[in-house]
Amino acid sequence: MTSKENFKECLECKNHSRVPTFLFDLTFGMEVAGYTTTEIFHNGFDGKKSAKSIMASRKYLGHDAVIGSVLAADSRAFGAEVLFPPNGTPVIKTPAFSDPHALYEHDPNEIDNLVLENIVTSYNTIKKEDPEAFLMGHIPSILSLSTSFRGFESFMMDMSLDESYVKDIMNFSSNVSDIVQERIFSDSDPDCMLISAAYDNVDLIGLDGLDKFSMPYISRMVNKASNMGRYATIHPHGSMTSEYGSKSVERFISTGIQCLYYGENNDPEMLSKLIDGRISIMGGIDTYTTIYLGPDSRVVRDTEKILELMKDENYIFTCSCSIDRGLDAGRLKLMMNAVKKN
Repeated sequence: MTSKENFKECLECKNHSRVPTFLFDLTFGMEVAGYTTTEIFHNGFDGKKSAKSIMASRKYLGHDAVIGSVLAADSRAFGAEVLFPPNGTPVIKTPAFSDPHALYEHDPNEIDNLVLENIVTSYNTIKKEDPEAFLMGHIPSILSLSTSFRGFESFMMDMSLDESYVKDIMNFSSNVSDIVQERIFSDSDPDCMLISAAYDNVDLIGLDGLDKFSMPYISRMVNKASNMGRYATIHPHGSMTSEYGSKSVERFISTGIQCLYYGENNDPEMLSKLIDGRISIMGGIDTYTTIYLGPDSRVVRDTEKILELMKDENYIFTCSCSIDRGLDAGRLKLMMNAVKKN
């Protein structure tokens, strides 16, 4: 069984030969490949260098699954000002719709530009040069796109004070998502959709917020992926194993996903009980408190602990969030070696 086949079997909750692995690599691979962040995004976006950085990371660490591009959707298409420090991560300096009226001066189709063409190029380069990699089609949730376009604080205020505007910006973001998802899945054929959902966070917007602003859009995205014959997994932030947050798990499962990728502040044993074998689980050690802070012995110990805890589950190993510049490459290697040894 190939690593790609093994990954698919786990997503389908079938017998698989070993624990599959995924790393959500955004800028770490750039360091491995020797690229600055600036040169990846110079003159828009370099799809080939994006692919080479992702493949360099996989070659170094040996994980099974990768995202197809270090960029998912470019808010610069709608006027955002984004900084790309050479040895840092991209930072939105001025959101596209920091002026709320700017929303009505743009068309979602503006996203279908040369940058999106290069995002597709990144996917296709990986498919061609590393065909054994299980390829994740990374699409931000509609709530995450809207927050990115508007700015976090402004959008949180909008949700409290101006729901009609929230509806407008989320419909705009949904149309943007449709365009990006259609291009990526039609033109590059990834194996699975990964919905990054940092703001679909029960601790941030509550269960009512999830019901109103999150679940309808996520269900639509998952249904679209299903109609294309693709798997879907979601990566929400927030605690889904607290007494209150645990009520969000059933909501996420009801969208039709095949996998729930949990982040920080979650109890994997409790999450496993809540899921009860209905879908697969993805997660692992904490990116910041374990990998970034260390020490090395903790990285190995925490990795072995989660592998033992999840040995009877349909479980995919990863760390709690994306891997980026500044993370200790040696500790990431220790983590992956511990998984392979297991």
